[in-house]
Amino acid sequence: MPSAAACAIAESGSLALRHGPGRPRLASLRRQATRTRNFEQISADLRELLRVWYGYKWEQAKAERRAAGHAAESATAGWTTARDALLAQQNRIDEVQRRLLDAQVPHAPLRRPDQLHREPALAIHGRPTKRDRRLLDRLWE
Repeated sequence: MPSAAACAIAESGSLALRHGPGRPRLASLRRQATRTRNFEQISADLRELLRVWYGYKWEQAKAERRAAGHAAESATAGWTTARDALLAQQNRIDEVQRRLLDAQVPHAPLRRPDQLHREPALAIHGRPTKRDRRLLDRLWE
C-alpha cells in the first residue's frame, strides 16, 4: 500500500503531465516515488528483523539466567553438604578432645582449680607447663 507521501508525489506527477512544460520534472518525481516506496519497504523489513533479533536476545538472556540459577542452586547444595560434613567432623573432634581430657584428668572435678594447675606438672616436671595450664583451663571453662 503506497504511503501518503508516495500518493502526493504520484498525484503531483499526474499534474505535471496535464500541464505539459513539467515533463522533465516527471521523471524526477517518479524516481523519488520509487525511492520512497523502497525506503518504506526497507524500513518495514528492518523493523521485522529487529523484532526477531530482540526476541532472540531475550530468549538467550532468559536461558543464561536459568543456567545461572541452576549453577547457584548447585553451588549452594555443594556448600551445604561441605558445611554439614565439616560440622560433623568438628563434632567428632570435640568428642575425641573431651574423651582425651577426661582420660588425662579423671578426678579433676574432685579437686580445687588452684591445685589442678600445680599437681599434674609438679608430679612429672616439678613445675606446670603451658600445655598443662591450657588443658586445665579448658577443662574448667
